[in-house]
Amino acid sequence: MPIQGLQKLPAERDQTNNQEPPKRRRSWWWWKITTALVLVVIGFIGLVGYRLLSAVNTTSNGNKRLSVFAQLGHLVRNRDAQLRGEAPDRVNVLLLGIGGEGHEGPLLTDTIILASLKPSTGQVALLSIPRDLAVAIPKYGIRKINNANALGKELKYPGGGEQLASELVANVTGQPIHYFGQIDFAGFMNIVDDLGGIEVNVEQPFTDREYPTPNFGYQTIRFDAGRQPMDGATALKFVRSRHGSNGEGSDFARSRRQQLVLEAIGDKIFSFGTFLNPVKVGNVLGSLGSHTGTNMEVWELLRLARLSRKGTPSIITRVLDSGPTGALKNVTGADGAFLLQPKDETFADIRIIARDIFIEPQYVMENAKITIANTTSRLSSSKTLAATLESLGYPKASVFELSKFEAAEPIRLVDYSGGRKPYTVAGLEDFFGVKSLTTASPLLDPAFLANTSIGVNSSVSDLPDQPPDTDILIVVGPDYLDKQLAKKQTSFRAR
Repeated sequence: MPIQGLQKLPAERDQTNNQEPPKRRRSWWWWKITTALVLVVIGFIGLVGYRLLSAVNTTSNGNKRLSVFAQLGHLVRNRDAQLRGEAPDRVNVLLLGIGGEGHEGPLLTDTIILASLKPSTGQVALLSIPRDLAVAIPKYGIRKINNANALGKELKYPGGGEQLASELVANVTGQPIHYFGQIDFAGFMNIVDDLGGIEVNVEQPFTDREYPTPNFGYQTIRFDAGRQPMDGATALKFVRSRHGSNGEGSDFARSRRQQLVLEAIGDKIFSFGTFLNPVKVGNVLGSLGSHTGTNMEVWELLRLARLSRKGTPSIITRVLDSGPTGALKNVTGADGAFLLQPKDETFADIRIIARDIFIEPQYVMENAKITIANTTSRLSSSKTLAATLESLGYPKASVFELSKFEAAEPIRLVDYSGGRKPYTVAGLEDFFGVKSLTTASPLLDPAFLANTSIGVNSSVSDLPDQPPDTDILIVVGPDYLDKQLAKKQTSFRAR
C-alpha cells in the first residue's frame, strides 16, 4: 500500500537548460544511516531466519529435523513451488492441540480443527471436529477420535500419531489432509505470552466451577462478555473450560471458543507491530520449536502465510455438533462412555459441510440482527435454537424472556427490517416453515394477538415494542422445540 503524501519528483526538477545537474557529494551522515539500515535489515533477517530454520520441527524427511543448511537449500530450490492442494485451490491443515508433558493423557488431542485455505482468495475456514466423535481405529476398534494421536504413537504407525489422526479426519470429512500442526498446552501459553497477549471477544459470560488444577483438584473460573485482553494462562482456561454455565458447558461451545482464540492469535501475529518486531518473532518461533510438530517445511510455512494474507480479516468458522440440525447424534458406547456418531453412517452430511465450507449463503452477507423472544419456561431451549441458527451461518442471535406472553403457535417471525434483509427472512421462513409478519408493531397487532392465548382484549402492557437493534424477531412458543425442531434433519446444514 503506497504511503500517502509522498510524490515522485519530476525527472527534470533539478535540471536547468537541459543540462545535467552537478553531482552532489554524499556526506558522512548519509553513509552512516545507510550502513545502519543495512545492518538492521541483515540482523533482522539473520535472527528470524536462524530462529525459523532451527525452530521448525519438520517430519517430512523420515521424522528427522532438517539441518539449517538443508532448510536454506529448500528455500532456494522451492522459491516458486506450490503447496500441496494449491493447484485445486484448497490447502487443508489439521490442527491438533494436546496436553503435553505434566498433564493427564499428554498425547490425547484436546483440540481437533481442520483449517482450510483457499489460495485464490486468501479465505480461511476452520471446521472443529469434536473430540468425542466415534471412529474405527486400527487394532483398537471404535474409539473417540481424540485417542488417535496417542494410539498412533503406541502402534508406531507410519508417520506417527499425527498421520493416523490426519487419515481418520480425512475419512470423516472427505477432504485430503495436506499438512498437520500440533501444539501442547505449554507451547500455546508461551506463544500468547510472547505475542504480548491477545484480545478476545467473549461472546457470552460463563462460570466454570470444575476447572482442573495441576494437582487434579478443581477451581472456579469466570469470564465476562465483551472484548478483553488475555495472557497465555487465561487464554488456555478460556479454550479448555468444559463445565461452563450459560450454555458454555458443551464440547461444541468449547470448539467455538477455540476458534475465537485462534482468530485472535492470527490477528496478533500478522499485526504490523508483531510482524516487524524481530524479538517477538524470535520468541514466538522459539516457543514453537520446543512444543510443536509439523510436516511442513519452512518454505511451505512462509508460502502459506503469504497466501493467507490475500483474504479479508474474517474467518469462516463451523462446528460439527449434535443439535437438531447437526450432522451428529449422541450415543452411549459399549463401556457406557458418551460418544458422538454421524446421523448418516456414510459421513455424507459431514462431508457436504466440509466440502461447501467456503460457499457463503446470501443471508450471511446481510448480517441481520436477530432476536429470539422466549415465551416458554425453558430459556435454555431458546439458547439451543440460537446456537442451531448460528451453526447454519446466521449471525449470533440475542435471547430474552417474554414470560407473561404465551404464544399458541410454535413459532412467529417478525420482520422489522422493512425489506432490507430479504435473504435472511426467506431463509428463516424456509427453515421454520412459516410466513413472517411485517406490520409496524406486530406484537400489538390484533391479528397476531388473536392467535395467542392472551387474547385480543387482554392487557398488552407487558408486551414489548420492537426490541432494540433487531431486524428480525423470532417468537418461540412452548411446543416448538419439542414438536418442530426435533423433526428437522440435516437438510438445513452449514454451508
